[in-house]
Amino acid sequence: MRGKRFAFVDKGTTAGYLLPVEYFYKWGIKNYRTYLKEGYYTGTHEDAIYDVLNGKADIGAAKNTVFERLAAADSRIKDELRIIEKSPDVPENGLAVRKDLDSPIKEKLKQSLLIMHETSEGQRVLKELGASKFIETRDEDYEQVYKYAREIDLDLQTYDMSE
Repeated sequence: MRGKRFAFVDKGTTAGYLLPVEYFYKWGIKNYRTYLKEGYYTGTHEDAIYDVLNGKADIGAAKNTVFERLAAADSRIKDELRIIEKSPDVPENGLAVRKDLDSPIKEKLKQSLLIMHETSEGQRVLKELGASKFIETRDEDYEQVYKYAREIDLDLQTYDMSE
């Protein structure tokens, strides 16, 4: 990858930033900025995939679910791109609320989301989101993310996602 153009998604994404940076660390590359010709942010997983497909970038990182969805609609993606690394499974997206939000409101929101796949209206909304249902996650479900952050000396409490 030395001297290549890399399409990251955003500094706030696991698949589109944290995991590729950890990949570089794993291979002894502590500063990808000096190793690569260019590293830039596409803003979306779709754009990272299409930037590589269309030659704007040499390498990119994106969620597997987005890759699979796009590949099902565009055979060039599976025919012309090669996956060089996959991460362990981690929750795809998370929903967070303020700590000081009233507990009854938090509980009602949580229960509504967890059962919304049981109604036709809920299924319609989920389909628009590209999801089948919400599931409850625990802090332990993110352990791999925490591990990667520790490996690259990234403090999640003070992490600045702007650049």
